[in-house]
Amino acid sequence: MTEPRRPGNGLPPRRPTPAVDERKHVIAEYRHKSQEVTCVCGWVGSSESPDGRTSDWSRHVAASRGFASK
Repeated sequence: MTEPRRPGNGLPPRRPTPAVDERKHVIAEYRHKSQEVTCVCGWVGSSESPDGRTSDWSRHVAASRGFASK
């Protein structure tokens, strides 16, 4: 005998939640007027980009990933 089918909700099955990557640095808080960024690791710095390319934040992320900052 076959089992009766459960009614579906029309949505695909949920994917399992990926494991948290402890090396990932993401913004936990951003203060717009002061352009202050707080990272989930506790680092606090500026997102201001005086040259239009680099900022304290972008250098922090690059350094935490092991890339050399220019």
